[in-house]
Amino acid sequence: MIRYVVMQVNQWDQWVLHGLFGWSGKPSLDQVFYLISRSADGQGYGLAGVVLLAIHSPQTMALLGAMLLAFGLELSLYKLLKIGIRRPRPFEVSPRIQFLIAPPDKFSFPSGHTAAAFLMATILASGIPTVTLELFIWATLVGISRVYLGVHYPTDVMMGALLGSAAGSTGLTLMESLI
Repeated sequence: MIRYVVMQVNQWDQWVLHGLFGWSGKPSLDQVFYLISRSADGQGYGLAGVVLLAIHSPQTMALLGAMLLAFGLELSLYKLLKIGIRRPRPFEVSPRIQFLIAPPDKFSFPSGHTAAAFLMATILASGIPTVTLELFIWATLVGISRVYLGVHYPTDVMMGALLGSAAGSTGLTLMESLI
């Protein structure tokens, strides 16, 4: 039974990957997804932390603390999963897939870019609820971009979204308990 479920998930993963990657090769669309993906590289998170620090209100300090706690948790779990699972990247498995952006590391599962984007969306949405929809649209587009660019499978992105959301929620909860 488990083997059947894994095979079905893998088939779905391949179908979505090839379908989304099939849209690539259009320069303007490639550039849009490249820029969306790059928006989650990490420099923006440091900038967000500096802005929160500069505002220096009790609320922004709590958000900054939650961010630091959440990233510590997310990065630890991310590294354990990457090293433990060692899933090859799609372009290493399928000759029809070519990466359109250089992957930051060797393994595919989970998507760190997606995890970080969902972590930030979760934390920032708690402090600025008026932009919740926009934050989660951005985080979702980061995940889609990683598949489109050929460096992740859809399940890598789904796990990244789950990991980032859980780490963000945990960071907020831990910060609340410390205050």
